[in-house]
Amino acid sequence: MTTATDHAVEAGQSYYYRLAGTTSSGAQMVFGVTKGTAGTPREFSLSAVWPNPTPGPLSMRFALPKEAHVKVSVLDLQGREIAPLTEQNYRAGRYQLDWDGRTDHGRVPAGLYFVQLVAPGTRVVRRVAVSR
Repeated sequence: MTTATDHAVEAGQSYYYRLAGTTSSGAQMVFGVTKGTAGTPREFSLSAVWPNPTPGPLSMRFALPKEAHVKVSVLDLQGREIAPLTEQNYRAGRYQLDWDGRTDHGRVPAGLYFVQLVAPGTRVVRRVAVSR
């Protein structure tokens, strides 16, 4: 079984897809047009950070079950914010953020850092190792 996930959809919106693939015998198959409606996440979440460990640039996804003010930032080992990634209102849905491994003072040194998501009633933290 193969699963395809479209991370660029908006919760509650309908989308149309045509799926093309190759069977194990080499035959080409086309399925669709198939209609799908994007669901709303059931809870606030922050994915694992990838790649991890990373030489610098990294990505993460977060999900919101309802509209909320969200702050995502990178913290050092002492819990100090070193790189704010976003702080704004988001509609319910799924989002991706990227960080280039830099702060206002340049590239961060190798070490252990944390990515923190704060939303109403929620705080989620993920660990990331930066290697050089």
